[in-house]
Amino acid sequence: MKPVAVSDTSCLLTLGTQINATTASRVRAACALIEQRLGTALIDLVPSYTTVLVEFDPLQLTATQCLQQLADVPALAQAGEHDSAAQCIEIPVYYGDEVAPDMAAVCQHSGLSRDEIIRCHSAPEYRVYAIGFAPGFCFLGTLDPRLQLPRRAEPRPKVPAGSVAIAEQQTAVYPLDTPGGWHLIGRTTQDMLALCSAELQPLRVGDHIRFVPVARADFVAAGGSLK
Repeated sequence: MKPVAVSDTSCLLTLGTQINATTASRVRAACALIEQRLGTALIDLVPSYTTVLVEFDPLQLTATQCLQQLADVPALAQAGEHDSAAQCIEIPVYYGDEVAPDMAAVCQHSGLSRDEIIRCHSAPEYRVYAIGFAPGFCFLGTLDPRLQLPRRAEPRPKVPAGSVAIAEQQTAVYPLDTPGGWHLIGRTTQDMLALCSAELQPLRVGDHIRFVPVARADFVAAGGSLK
């Protein structure tokens, strides 16, 4: 599919139709190609599940010129080409009842015990599919099918920062105190906002995250809140 202009200063590239690891890998490869092609004319890249939004400097490029320069990027962006550059971040998680108000509901829905849920959730290496909703909010997939359940019928008006949550095929960490409708099963002391804005190597779409269970004492010692 060819890139399309969505404004006088931006265009959209589509790299797939399904949300999966292959499409996410192609999105990452496309971002690298776009950065090479546009150079200083590139203002911003907004990668998502299946697309990349490109914002460019209209003083250096017209929309037509941008489309011409990026016309073959979807065809050239192959899965796996830039996966070796992806980083894997380990995030400590305390899964205790004090910070996991939805654990009982997840147990009931899945038929799994609390310990089994912790093992299922912490076993995979998740891929960052998109970053949005709130600064530093990473949509991670794919969740073990046994843990997949719909969002809560009634969203919470305030979810504490650091809450680890699941919904449908994804898991995430709430970076800030925000409303939210995902199921809360743990909490981390990792500052996701700082992780995504790090100067040297920020967390990006296509990177990986692994959750590491920690004991209550270690969570509290690291500054974790039980409230």
